[in-house]
Amino acid sequence: YTVKDCKSINIDIQDIRNGGYTDYDLITSKCYQWNELLNHGIDIQRYILIDLYMKCNGKYWKRKLNWNTHYPLSTWQGVHINGRGYVYKLDLKSNNLTGYIPESLYLLKHLEYLDI
Repeated sequence: YTVKDCKSINIDIQDIRNGGYTDYDLITSKCYQWNELLNHGIDIQRYILIDLYMKCNGKYWKRKLNWNTHYPLSTWQGVHINGRGYVYKLDLKSNNLTGYIPESLYLLKHLEYLDI
């Protein structure tokens, strides 16, 4: 089976993880709800932001302090976290982003402000 088959044949998240798929595969498969993924300890926001970093050529950004690291998201330059721990603002204007905005960005459910 593939990760995309998860709901059609009722495959458990842990079975998919044991099958060699990554947490990012689970997030982008659109098979699971946010709370199902969180309950399995998957850091959804981190993977989404790493996806943005990779697809928009983050290694060439002007301001990228702590991006794509293990550091808390609140320390990633241009990422703003609300009091509940959710990304609500991305301020990446004039930062040399190239490439394309990944579809996974829509999963940042609390994002209110995006400046690229």
